[in-house]
This record gives sequence, C-alpha cells and structure tokens, in this order.
Amino acid sequence: MPDNLTTWVVEAVVSTSADNRIGVGQTSVVTAKEVMVSENLPRIFRSGDKTVLSPVVFNRTGSDAEFEVSLSAEGFVIEKPVRKVRIASGASETVAFPVTVSSVPSGKDRAAVKVSVAAKTGTKSDSVEKTVPVFRSETWETTATVGATRDASFDERLNLSGIDQSRSELSVRYSATLFANAADGLEHLLAYPYGCVEQKTSAIIPHVVSKRLSDAL
Repeated sequence: MPDNLTTWVVEAVVSTSADNRIGVGQTSVVTAKEVMVSENLPRIFRSGDKTVLSPVVFNRTGSDAEFEVSLSAEGFVIEKPVRKVRIASGASETVAFPVTVSSVPSGKDRAAVKVSVAAKTGTKSDSVEKTVPVFRSETWETTATVGATRDASFDERLNLSGIDQSRSELSVRYSATLFANAADGLEHLLAYPYGCVEQKTSAIIPHVVSKRLSDAL
C-alpha cells in the first residue's frame, strides 16, 4: 500500500449457491508513514508580511526521537531555517519558524514562492513542498470623472502626479447617452450567480428591466 496517510476500506460480498443468501463484511486499515510533515501554510502571502510558519511533524516511529526540521524558501528571510525538536512516540509537534516575506519584484502584481519543509530522524524522513502566491501589500484605488457636452470638443484634465504610471491604467469611454455608464452595473446584475429557486426567479426582473431600457434608448 502507499505509505501516505490514507484510510483503506476493504469490503467482501459473498453469496451461497443453493439458497441465494447474501453476506457482506467490511473493515478498514489506516496506512501512515513513520515520519510525516504537514506544511500548514497559509493560502497567500503579502509582501512585507512578518509571520510565523508552523509546520507539524508527526512521530510514528514507535519510539521517542529527536527530529531535525528545516524550512527553505526563496523570497523569505528566515530567522533560523533549521530547528531541532524532540517528539514522543505517537505524538506530533508544531515547529515555529518566524519569517519575513520579501517584496514583489518591481513592475509585477504578484510573485510565487516555493516553500519546502523537511523533517528527519536517523534514516527516517519526510518532506513536503508547496507553492504559495505573494501579492503586493497595497490597496488598489479607482478614480473616475464624468462630463457631458453639446459642443464639438471639450477639455478634461486629470492630475496624475504621485501615481506609479508603470502600474496604472487610464481608460477613456464615450457614449451618445448617459445610459452607457450603467452598463457595468447591469452586467453584474444580469450575471449575478443566483442559487436557489427563489433567487433564480428574482433574476428574471433585471433582465426585463434592462430589455425595456435598451428598447427605450
């Protein structure tokens, strides 16, 4: 059997040939590695995060043992990448690694860091590797302006000083009517992921309203 942590269910079905009687028997078997590591990582990181990673080491060797646990990752500053911990037989231990997440490279919105955790005692060991995205530690802002004119042209100026233009976007939209400004809101309303029957029935209403607006304009 594979040695990763798994519960296997074994079922036997028997029948007699004379009177068609049926019998069913079932049991389960758990397989596990003698040394197991759960990386226990968060789903995402933010650049500049100061946190404590807490992998869990399980001792199934049958005796108390001292484990050497190591953590490695490019893009992290790890205070102490190798630690030793003594774990009783049949027990588990959480090992704390204080880390600082490095910044996302300039010009990119995100990066990915590959984190590896390994634990060993004697000849027995286990390791696990996981890739976690790193996002910039910032909040995106949107600034909008709207105007109307009946002339052939008009002048609209925006103050863009202090904005990182390498990571910014300027959008200009124009329309013969103000109805165009409602397009984004209507799209969200029409495509809203309604779930239950009542919500799906309610979804008919915005479709009817948007059809009337479209015909009117």
